[in-house]
Amino acid sequence: MDTELLNDFMILAKYKNYSVAAEECYISQSTLSKRIKRLERQLGVVLFERTTKSVELNEYGKTFKAYAEKMLALETECFQALHSMLPADQNSLTIGAIPSLAKYHLTDLISKFISQSGVHVQVITAPSEKLEILLKDGSCDAAFIRQVQDPDQVFTKQQITTDQLMAVLPNNHFLANRTQLKIKELKEEGFVLLPEGSRPYNTVVNLCKKNGFSPRVVFTDSKISNIIDFVSNGLGVALLMNKNITEGYKETITVIPLSPAITQSVDLCMLKSQKKSPAQKMLLSFVKTAESE
Repeated sequence: MDTELLNDFMILAKYKNYSVAAEECYISQSTLSKRIKRLERQLGVVLFERTTKSVELNEYGKTFKAYAEKMLALETECFQALHSMLPADQNSLTIGAIPSLAKYHLTDLISKFISQSGVHVQVITAPSEKLEILLKDGSCDAAFIRQVQDPDQVFTKQQITTDQLMAVLPNNHFLANRTQLKIKELKEEGFVLLPEGSRPYNTVVNLCKKNGFSPRVVFTDSKISNIIDFVSNGLGVALLMNKNITEGYKETITVIPLSPAITQSVDLCMLKSQKKSPAQKMLLSFVKTAESE
């Protein structure tokens, strides 16, 4: 049985919504629907009760889900057994990751993969724009990248998680009591940003320009802790990803969602043109299984 279909089934069972599940699978709703129907034809039963608003597992689906979990787990176990027999140079991966990997629980994910797979892993941390270069030139076998920019569509992408861009203000700011903020409301503010030329810097600058103004940048720093300290001392405002703002700092600053919401995803990326090694296949299978849990 095609494990891709099993992963599709598990993700749809998790989210109970074709639109959300299709986005997680990086396919269209119609493609996901066709895959689920193909799985149902193979099994000879209907697995979901479908309504206009959601889909729910029926009794057949609930029974099948338990077996699908076992089949996916067995696939991982099989890969692990086979990979343990490979020479070391064929059983290794160089994985790239954004510097904030711990904030997105990527350290947990990678550690769990290493312990369960037996694959020898080297981790390289770098900004997203650098990771894309490392993937293309073969320096990385896979990379966890935030806000992937892939105009030539050379990467395969598996979404790991999402994050939301937030306005960060001093507690005594006159807008600090708001529940949402529009970017335009910050046009008179000084901005404290990550380094010039970085993807987060460009994201903020382009977002401000889309809203009719160029941000007045008063300070840049590679350390988010320094940016937050400057904001808390009233030297400007910042736009940061929510998961990068630790709870300890939220006592000294006010964090407000933007309207409309700005979300970004963190994806596991590999080169489409590269023939995947057994270790790469195992990593991809492991991540898909973890995502469906």
